[in-house]
Amino acid sequence: MNPTAGPSRSIRSSPALRAILRNLGWLLASRGVLGVLSLFYLGFATRSLGVVDFGRFALITGAAQAITTLVGFQTWQIIVQYGVDPLQQGQSGKLARLLRCALVLDIISATAGIALAAAILTFASGALGIPDALRQNTLIFAVVTLLSIRSTPLGILRLRDRFAHAALADSMTPVARFLGSLYALAFDPSIRGFLIAWGAAELATAAAYWILVARGDDLPLLRSVPAEPR
Repeated sequence: MNPTAGPSRSIRSSPALRAILRNLGWLLASRGVLGVLSLFYLGFATRSLGVVDFGRFALITGAAQAITTLVGFQTWQIIVQYGVDPLQQGQSGKLARLLRCALVLDIISATAGIALAAAILTFASGALGIPDALRQNTLIFAVVTLLSIRSTPLGILRLRDRFAHAALADSMTPVARFLGSLYALAFDPSIRGFLIAWGAAELATAAAYWILVARGDDLPLLRSVPAEPR
C-alpha cells in the first residue's frame, strides 16, 4: 500500500481545498505576468529616462500609489467579509446596499485623494523635487490613478469566486504598461510619455474589472436596491 495515496486522495476529493488551490494558482499566474513584463517596461523606462529623470518618474508614480493606499478603504475586504451571508441566503437587497456602500466609499476615497494630491503639488512640489513643468502632468496622473480605484469590482469578483476573472483584469496592468512603454520609447521617451503609459494602464485595468463585473448579475444591484421578498 502506498502511504502517500491517502493524503493525495484527500486533497483531490476536497472541493474547498481544490478551490483554494485553484484560486491561488490564478493569483500566482497574475503575479507571474507582472514579474516578467515588469523587467521589460522598467528597463525601457530606465534606459530612456536616465538616472535623474527615472528617479523623478519613480517618485511621481510612488507618491500617487501612496496616496491611493492612504485614502483607500480596502472595500473589497468589506464586500468579501459581509457579502457571503446575504449572497448565500439570497438577500439581494442587503447585498445591493453593501455593494453600493462600498462604491460610495471608493468615490469618497478618490475625491479625498485628488484633493490631497492637489494640495501636495501646490505647496510641496519643490520640496519633493518635482519641477514646475511636471506639476500638471503629475496631477493628471494622480487623478487618473485615484479614479481607477477598483476595490469594489475586485470584491465583487472575489465574492463570486471569480478569481480567474480578477487575475485576468489584474494582468491588464503589466500588459498595458509594456505596450505603453513601447509607445513612449518610440514616440515620447520622456517622463510625460511614461506617465501617459502608466496612466493608460490604470484605466485599462479598471475598465477590465468593470467589464468583467458587467458580465455577471451585480451591476443592477449597484443601480438600485431590489425589494426583499416578504
